[in-house]
Amino acid sequence: MKYLRASTLLLPLLALLFAGCGKSQEQKKMEADLNSEVNALKTDVESSLSGFGELRNKLDATRQMHDELQKKYARQMKNHSADDITAAGRVLETAKEEAAVALTNLSSYKEQLPHDQAMKGLNQNKEALVKTKDRVTEAMKSATAAISNHEQMKNKLTKKTSSKAKPSAKAPGKKAGTAKAR
Repeated sequence: MKYLRASTLLLPLLALLFAGCGKSQEQKKMEADLNSEVNALKTDVESSLSGFGELRNKLDATRQMHDELQKKYARQMKNHSADDITAAGRVLETAKEEAAVALTNLSSYKEQLPHDQAMKGLNQNKEALVKTKDRVTEAMKSATAAISNHEQMKNKLTKKTSSKAKPSAKAPGKKAGTAKAR
């Protein structure tokens, strides 16, 4: 009889103890919010990476344009190098490789993990993705700046030559040195 009374008191206490071991609604919301943020960062990085191919092609075209301008305007291009294009290409490739590694190394969110472990994993993912996003953004800025620099040089050179090559301001249809007789 004593054991029966003790067990009737002990069972509800044990049930209450084990029921309190789950995650609170607040903890679940924190995890869900952080997981959403991590997924948004991941999507942002992946979409940025999808534009790398086009940016790489623009860098290659800019390098080709630089080489053509170097041949055509050797004297004016004497102090203008393509080092920034080469460096931007390297930075772009490095960022792409690092992003691929970071995306591969992300740990998947497991709702059944204890709150502390889940939050730790999600925070590590977030930190890695923020770092990767910054690196990708800097690589894109570097490439865009190199392209812009060489476009400006091209415009500067072609403006100079087009202003020198303009015909004199004579009336249309008249040849130099001839006058129309009336």
